[in-house]
Formats: sequence, structure tokens, C-alpha cells
Amino acid sequence: MGSRKSDLAPFGIGFAVMLVVAGYSLTSVPLDWDEGATLSAATRSFGELIQLASYKDAVITPFYLVLHVLVTVCGESDVVLRLPSLLAMAAGAGVTAEIGRRVAGPAAGILAGIICSAIPSLVFFAHTARPYAFAFLFATLSSLLLLTAVQTPTWWRWAGYGLCLALTGIFHLVALSVLAAHVVILAMAWWPERDRRLWRALPAIGAALVVVSPLIWLGRGQRYSQLHWVQTPTWKTVAELPGDVAFSPAVGYLLLLLAVAACFVLPTRRYVELVALSTVPVVVGHRGLADRAGVGAALRHLPPRAGCGAGRCHRHHRPSACGCRVAVARTRRGGRGSARLPLAACAEVGPADAQRAGHPHHGLRHPRQRGHR
Repeated sequence: MGSRKSDLAPFGIGFAVMLVVAGYSLTSVPLDWDEGATLSAATRSFGELIQLASYKDAVITPFYLVLHVLVTVCGESDVVLRLPSLLAMAAGAGVTAEIGRRVAGPAAGILAGIICSAIPSLVFFAHTARPYAFAFLFATLSSLLLLTAVQTPTWWRWAGYGLCLALTGIFHLVALSVLAAHVVILAMAWWPERDRRLWRALPAIGAALVVVSPLIWLGRGQRYSQLHWVQTPTWKTVAELPGDVAFSPAVGYLLLLLAVAACFVLPTRRYVELVALSTVPVVVGHRGLADRAGVGAALRHLPPRAGCGAGRCHRHHRPSACGCRVAVARTRRGGRGSARLPLAACAEVGPADAQRAGHPHHGLRHPRQRGHR
């Protein structure tokens, strides 16, 4: 019984800490422009949502549909819009802690979950009514299920993995770049013993890609109108990526240092797997779309590596480097590179003004304008 509680502790602590840290400021800031687009879409009828998807935001429509149901049932409020993201991010932090536990023990798992709550970008997405928290949750969960299925390759484990992989792409196509890291892990697992049971991963991956293929097709048709404002990556943006992903250079580079420290305390194969999960999606996402949020989804695997390094060092009575200072999580919501406008200001910005500013949601009506349906 005690062992069972010890196994559940990392997930529970990671979930609870993120819930408290991010939930404390859930409604402290008005909805920004992107969240206004979410509200505008969620308060449309089902038919209007499908019509919207035909020319804009098709890849985010599944998230809009979830919010549409919630708004219909619970009413229109900031809490209703943001609470799903908060719960998804808290669950994602718990899953991250579970990955840390399986890789390096309960202490490392607990540290990994707590570190999630100290990363400003994760806390930001936890109270943002956009699909990034859902992508974080399902990309992390699919990675956990992959690591489990590789060890015990049963059909039901692969089915669960395929489901989570499909949900990752459904909520954010760029987060599906985690599949590239999964392929690396599968190849590493297959090569030494040639276990044919690992081939069961192929139907799971294929089914997931079939499920998301309509979104891929619609997204390709809208990529120029939706991503015209995204700048082409340069070597400077690559160098600034850790800080850009974490919304704080200090936190981003500290995570990298902790991740490097983990190589001295983890088995080689486990460390290489975590390195693949942390770096391959970043490279694929950065080269493919240069989408800040999509690349940021790969940050989910830095906390397990950082937690493993800090947790194991603590176990060997070395100075623990895990003091990421939870206070940094209380970052200002304006920390992203794109312009953020409160709703009061958005009411003064018409579609023409937004189009001149190059904003990706210039075609959406402002949600606070009655009659926007």
C-alpha cells in the first residue's frame, strides 16, 4: 500500500502544484486577442464553426468545438474559457512527473513536476484559452505510453499510445513533431534484440496519422494566410530558443544545465531517449513552421531530465541545482513576443487595422461586440 502511494505521489504533487500556481492568477488578466478569437469561435453555432474552419483556423477547430460545448453548458465567462487549459496543463505536469519517476525514481519525478510550475511559459499556457495546454498534455502522455509500450509491447498499450498521438495532432499539429522523437526511440529499442512486437507501433502510428490527415490537408491550404506573420528562423533565434521557449532566458538556460547534469546520473539509453524527446521535436518544429508555441511543446521533456539531474544529485548529497524559484512562474502575461491586447483595446481595433498590423486573427469579429454571431 505504501509503495502504491509512493508511485502516485509524483503525479499528484505535480498536478496539485501546477493547479495552485497557475490557478491563482487564472482570471487576474483580461482575455487577450487570441483568447478573444477563441471566445468569438466558441460562441458561434456549430454550423458557423464549420464555415469558419473552411477558410480560417481549421487546425484549431477541435479545440473550438470543446469550448463551444462548455460555453453552451456552463455559460460565457473567463473561468469557463480558461479552466480546461488549467486542468490540462496540471495533468500534463503530473504526467511529466510520472515520466521522471519511471526514469529516475520518485524524488526525481516530484522535482520534475515542481519544475513544470516554475517555467513561465507553461504557467502562461495553463491560463490561456488556447489549445497549447491540451497539446502539452497529450504529447507528454503519448511519450509516457510509448516508453511503457516499448518495455511491454502489448496491443492495448499501443492502442492507448496511438489514441494519445492522434489527440496530440488534433489539438496542435506542430506538437505532432514529437512523433519524430518517438521514431528514434522505437529504432533504439528495436535494434539490439529485433523484437517483432515493436512493429505493433506502426498500425498505431498509421491510425493516428489517418485521423489527423483531414486537419493536415485543411491546414496546408490555410498555411499562407495563417502563418504569413511568422518570421523565418535565423541562427540568432536558435541561440535564443531556450529563453524564448521558457519565456525567460534565465529559466531556459538553467533547464539546459540541469538536463546536461542528468547525463552523469542516468543510464545511457534512458538519457538518450530523453534527449531525443527534448531536441528532435524542437528541430523538426523549428525548421518546419518556426511556431513558438509548437516548438514550446517540446519543452515538456526538459523537466524530467532536469528533475533527474537534480534529484539524483540530491540523493548523492551534492548541491541540488533544482532551485528554479517558483516565483518566476508568476510571469507577466505580456512575456510573449507577439503583441498582446486586452479586450478593451481590441474593441477599438477593426479588421482593417488588424490586417495592417499583420495579426493572424484579423478576420474574426470581436467577441464583446453583441451580435457577433
